[in-house]
Amino acid sequence: MFDKFGGDQTTTTDDVQSIAVLPFANMSDDSDHFADGLTEELLNLLAKNQDLKVAGRTSSFAFKGRNEDLREIGVALGVAKVLEGSVRRSGDSIRVTAQLINVADGFHIWSDTYDRKLADIFEIQDQVAGAITQALELHLTPEAERLTNNPEAYALYLEAVAFSALQTDGDLVKGIEALDRATVLDPLTPGGDCQRCCMPRGVMQKRYRLHENQRNSIRDILTKG
Repeated sequence: MFDKFGGDQTTTTDDVQSIAVLPFANMSDDSDHFADGLTEELLNLLAKNQDLKVAGRTSSFAFKGRNEDLREIGVALGVAKVLEGSVRRSGDSIRVTAQLINVADGFHIWSDTYDRKLADIFEIQDQVAGAITQALELHLTPEAERLTNNPEAYALYLEAVAFSALQTDGDLVKGIEALDRATVLDPLTPGGDCQRCCMPRGVMQKRYRLHENQRNSIRDILTKG
């Protein structure tokens, strides 16, 4: 059931250094895409810790919106700990709550609330991951990569991550559009252009090139017509 790259493998709760990151609940008035993207980035960040086994995204997101006993979810996913939380975004302010649950007894191991500006989103990711690794007495998790200095561009990146995970043509196009808007907001960052640094992994790169070719073909047809 575990996979640092999103696949499913079978394991049991005997290994206490294991965790599932459930989709954070969206408490805002807009769509779930920002919260989903933030959840996926946090999952990927924790998966970088060599001492921690992390349930794959597909497995964890299967429980999105399902109000079930976290102990039962943990057993179903074969993990010893479950991380859940919520995200509320209003303008440039954001509130993230997170809590770490012990699957064996359903008790809280750790919980916290972060009231920050959107610009501090990387700091929130680092603090949540750091608190979890400390609670589990693991080595520190690597810090989140600063993909852009523009918080709004990063918010669009998170939406693109969520869209790309759905992998339908319509959602992939929406993800591309989100990346295009991010590029307008922040065409250049210390790590390179935003179009490159904000590109979600693997499938999004392939799909982006596909749709870019399609758009170029349409432009050629219109120009010749």
